[in-house]
Amino acid sequence: MKAKYVIPIIIISIIGNGVNLYNFPLGFLSIFILLMVILPNIFNGVIVYGRKMKSKGYKSILIDTMVDFDAINHSKIIYIVGLILLYMLGAAFMIFQLTQFEYWQNFITINANVLPSFVSNLFFMIVGDILFLASLVVVIMHFRYMFREAPVFQKSNKSKYI
Repeated sequence: MKAKYVIPIIIISIIGNGVNLYNFPLGFLSIFILLMVILPNIFNGVIVYGRKMKSKGYKSILIDTMVDFDAINHSKIIYIVGLILLYMLGAAFMIFQLTQFEYWQNFITINANVLPSFVSNLFFMIVGDILFLASLVVVIMHFRYMFREAPVFQKSNKSKYI
């Protein structure tokens, strides 16, 4: 799955969870999910752009560096461990939300001066959880695509040194 389909879902999760005070920690975690998607795509874009300029015949140290950036071996393990940590933190926040719902509601009522409505708060909490889980599932599909197709994660026979 390409990033242009993944990023809007993550942004909807950030907005949906960030606006709701009950799901604010999940909105915060959604920002890290967004960073996990954007950073490898930036590296991938640099490599593809460097290859395109090199094939057009441009000669520059910047373009040579972009092309040689392909020779650096990027580890998939970092992204896999990051996703596992995000799943664990998301599950911990969801469990905390459900077990401490009344305390959380009292805390928000006292500090945010918001009159709570049990039904609407529970609805928004469940919708936020679904958005967060959907963003995690879509990110896993995106990384399966990236691990197979993107030049960032492909092994290169070139030298690591420029």
